[in-house]
Amino acid sequence: MRTQVIISRMLVTLLVIMTAAGASAQSRSYRNAIRDYVAMNGQYSKEQQEPNLLNQNPNLFESGSSKRITQLTSRYINEQYIEDMIDLMEIVFSDEVTESDLRTAISLLSTPEGKAMTEHNQAWSVKFEVDFSSEIQIPFSYAQAGRQLKPIYVSEDIPTKYAINFEEYFDNIGGADTYVHGFNQGVALVGGEVPESFQTWLEENVCTIAMNSAYGTITLSDLEYASQLYRNPSYCKVYNASMTLVNDMMMTGSFVLLRYIDWMQEHGATLSDMGVQMMAVYSNYLENL
Repeated sequence: MRTQVIISRMLVTLLVIMTAAGASAQSRSYRNAIRDYVAMNGQYSKEQQEPNLLNQNPNLFESGSSKRITQLTSRYINEQYIEDMIDLMEIVFSDEVTESDLRTAISLLSTPEGKAMTEHNQAWSVKFEVDFSSEIQIPFSYAQAGRQLKPIYVSEDIPTKYAINFEEYFDNIGGADTYVHGFNQGVALVGGEVPESFQTWLEENVCTIAMNSAYGTITLSDLEYASQLYRNPSYCKVYNASMTLVNDMMMTGSFVLLRYIDWMQEHGATLSDMGVQMMAVYSNYLENL
């Protein structure tokens, strides 16, 4: 029900550009708190998003102007992307997350321990994308072929205390369900199916894959500080709201892509026939949630 309410509110405001000049002082203050949280958390990296959008360009826009499209995409990322994400976060956050909650989360992330944890998490998120992809390739192909899948074991270098703390941390950030759901959504987006045997294997092994990947980047001190954060009610409210965006990649991706397309068209880009079709698909997806 909460997701339906969030999406309904999102649809009402999807094409409305919120500006500081037109917002109330309270709304401006709330948006600024979200902006400060995004800057401190580093969750929506421009460096990671730009390649994602550029990969869409061959399909979205008419050929013959790829250099200009690349330049415009860089401008969008630098000038507008974060504002669009703040629009979406304001819609998702405003029902349950107060400005006080956001300021509490920011203060916790502003400590030396919080800054170190955030920096290490950002480095690990990039590393984990590579490690995760590498670890699942053979098991996924084996599952498709009906072959038996082998378990992943914890690296011998990892101390028991680290393993215990990481398992708690992994549960706090959503656990296996989050990663399995995200993987299933990604496969579904390209028209594929996940074999049941692979889904079971992933549920049982993704924590170990993550732990082996994190060791050496995320420290024991990071894990211990994260444990303190997840016992703070305000931080948990902010984090759980953020996870709404992560868990529904299609909703978040559709919102960002439609905003990106609108901005690009306003700045002279021309959609291809495929781009028009894709825009209709994403718009229809949001309308029918």
